[in-house]
Amino acid sequence: MKIKVLEIIRGLDIGGDSGGAELFGIKLARKLNEIPQCEVWICAFFSVGTKTENNWLDKLNDEGIKTFFVSEWGGTNNIKKFTKGIINLLRVIKDEKFDVAHSHFQLGTLVAVILKLLRYSKTSYRTAHIRKEWDYGKWTWILSPFFIKRIFPSYLNGEVGVSKAVCDYLQDRRPGKIDQSKIHLIYNGIDVDDILNQNNKAIDINDPANNKQNQFIIGCVGRLTEQKGYPYIFQAIPEIIKYIPNCFLQIAGDGELREELIKQVNQLGITNYVAFLGLRKDVPSLMRQWKIFVLPSLWEGLPTVVMEAMVCEVPVIATDIPGTNELVLNNETGLLIPEKDPNSLAQAIVKISSNDELRTRIIKNARHHVINFSMQSIASQYYQLFILNIDK
Repeated sequence: MKIKVLEIIRGLDIGGDSGGAELFGIKLARKLNEIPQCEVWICAFFSVGTKTENNWLDKLNDEGIKTFFVSEWGGTNNIKKFTKGIINLLRVIKDEKFDVAHSHFQLGTLVAVILKLLRYSKTSYRTAHIRKEWDYGKWTWILSPFFIKRIFPSYLNGEVGVSKAVCDYLQDRRPGKIDQSKIHLIYNGIDVDDILNQNNKAIDINDPANNKQNQFIIGCVGRLTEQKGYPYIFQAIPEIIKYIPNCFLQIAGDGELREELIKQVNQLGITNYVAFLGLRKDVPSLMRQWKIFVLPSLWEGLPTVVMEAMVCEVPVIATDIPGTNELVLNNETGLLIPEKDPNSLAQAIVKISSNDELRTRIIKNARHHVINFSMQSIASQYYQLFILNIDK
């Protein structure tokens, strides 16, 4: 059957103001749109006025996915900007009827519920990308318990967790009162072929990121935020240097903590060992140069960047946290370390750098493991979920 889907994401400034959840929403929309029985629109709720988001806007519309903004970003839980967004959205879709409204962020989920109640959409769903929801910003103390624990379970047709850990969180919000049949596990996914194609692109020798001869390059990818735990890898660098004097850390990403993290690097005296690369569109190509990929996060949903590293045959070291440890199986598909533990991180990097047998085994196992998370398969699972309730 033919269905019309509205994907609701926070924004299009991927790698800056927006992150993995938004990028997943885009990738899902593109794969769903390839299914003949699907027509997909994208509402990127908040605009921040960057070149990156404008590039994504043009690209998606050129691909035949109607994509639009409805409000400007005004800070966390800004009721005025949110209300403006709802009014503009209703104006944009006033002559449209959707079968599915599907959100990838908390306020967007409230929008999906409103669209269902106003009958602009037959059904509404959300994907919960992380267990730590609505922890900061004004109105948090009202929004978190009221919407996440009461409104969402009552009015949504289904909630998707991107990992077992996220599904456990969804099931445990109000024990005994959650309709378990509405909670679904569908893992995050990646476009393996797209990553391989990017991985095969030639390296620009004039790019400063590619001029590190004879260096042991460690790579990180992610927004420069508290969640990603960058201070702990910085603190590990002095110990790593003792065993790998030619080590060099590259960080691809941007965010609100950029200046603070640069200051920390300077204070630790490791400026010559760290490079902030900013936003990058060529992460798979960068990964070709990396000896190790590190994800020192404090919390995650199911980090697709780990999958990308696995496809690119870069051994992964990550914190042993829910979600991530469903991808990284210790000593099998990568190495797991305790969170906030620079010493363990340094030891893991030294261990994998000096053990070729371990490195080879991890790369082989990880590459086999990550094939289970293809974006095409993930999109098919979402399509099957969506059609369950449309005619009920």
